Amino acid sequence: MKRHPSPEEISRWLDQEVPRETGLSMESHMGECARCLMEAEKLNAVRKHLRRAGAVVDSLRFEEIRATLEKVKGRSWLGSPAWALPIPRFVWIPLASAAVLALFFLFTPMPGMEPRVAMVHGNAWIAKAEQSTWERVSGGETLRAGSRIRIVEGSEVDVAVKNRYELRLKGGTLFTVKSLKRRGPAGHMVYELNRGTLLVKTEKEFKGSTLLVETPSAKAKALGTAFAVQVSEAVVPVTWLGVLQGRVEVEGFQPSAGLKREGRVLVGEGQSTHVRLNGMPTQPETILEEDWALLTELYHLGSYPQVAILVSPTARRVRELLRPAGIYITDREPHAFPDALKEAVSWAEKGIATRDPAAHEKAVSMLKEIADKDPESDYQSSLLLFIGAYAYYLDNLPDAVESFGKVVSREGPSGLSSLALCAVGLIEEEQGDYDGARETFWKILEEYPGSLEQEEARRGIERLDERLKK
Repeated sequence: MKRHPSPEEISRWLDQEVPRETGLSMESHMGECARCLMEAEKLNAVRKHLRRAGAVVDSLRFEEIRATLEKVKGRSWLGSPAWALPIPRFVWIPLASAAVLALFFLFTPMPGMEPRVAMVHGNAWIAKAEQSTWERVSGGETLRAGSRIRIVEGSEVDVAVKNRYELRLKGGTLFTVKSLKRRGPAGHMVYELNRGTLLVKTEKEFKGSTLLVETPSAKAKALGTAFAVQVSEAVVPVTWLGVLQGRVEVEGFQPSAGLKREGRVLVGEGQSTHVRLNGMPTQPETILEEDWALLTELYHLGSYPQVAILVSPTARRVRELLRPAGIYITDREPHAFPDALKEAVSWAEKGIATRDPAAHEKAVSMLKEIADKDPESDYQSSLLLFIGAYAYYLDNLPDAVESFGKVVSREGPSGLSSLALCAVGLIEEEQGDYDGARETFWKILEEYPGSLEQEEARRGIERLDERLKK
């Protein structure tokens, strides 16, 4: 489409009253023209409100009732329309104030919570809200509803709201900020991934907020999580979504028509789903080996410094943890790490390379000291998992169980708790505490139904049952 469509043409397109070829041309144009996209979103919002409103029908007896009331002495003001009746001032003022406050908290933009471009690697372009021209992204830009970002192949951009969530847009991505609303202290964000790859990671202050990602075929709702979304560039685009931590609610969706489809799935840790255009999400299944690299990149997102245990998001991760697993630590600034943390990592690396128990002992001792000094840090649980894994490696099983137990107490019902609890169950089984191991494995099955440790817990109970038969 070489020209801008008129509002009437956009309206007919939204109502699916245009030929298929015209519809495809319009959809392609919307993917390139920020101005027309904004116009379409406004018209679509009006359509939704009109659809919700019922037909207005005047009462057939209105004139008859009105004439009767006007005859009543001293009540001539009743002849005015109902909405024009005087309201006592002491009632009107608080009502008006309440209405204004409610509208402010429910529908205003998010001051202090607008996403900003935190990092640019390579080349990217931005079309700001209500502008059709594209400008090079330099970093620090504030994104608002209607902003669009286009990432050049081989480049990437990080977008963040401090302490709430962070997004990474990979090369070849076309990304739109559809809506940013405030609801009290929380936010309601809707982003559209037109094509390419998006990584999402939420943080502790995200609690109570809603983050939705819409693609040509799906709608995903973050439930406190870290996940990745990809939209293929095939003729019929397919949406792939994989979850590293937490859960994501996914349903079939067609943004241009505003249609949802019946059927939704909850995708848990280490799982993925596919959604084809005009289709339903597939049942979640274990993430394939080739997709691990993309998901583990999520460790780079979020608050800093970051500490993560290097285990795969699969059912075998508890075995990898007790192997022992390596530890991943990063920060935005090269000199931001405490010297003690650098030294601890150095000792751990030496222990892994040389299999020297003394080096591991030194690393664990230093990490314990760091954990004790800052018990409320965001990376405390990862440190405790690391300490527990190396205590197990050193045959210090009581310390390992204690460290894993702290993770369970700190995290509550979560993927990390399930991982730590399963490690405790395996250690109890190894120590000969079969009753304790059985109780731990059953706890995983009952209290962590969607966790990656379900399979390991079932196998543990089967092993214990076989032992009883002998």
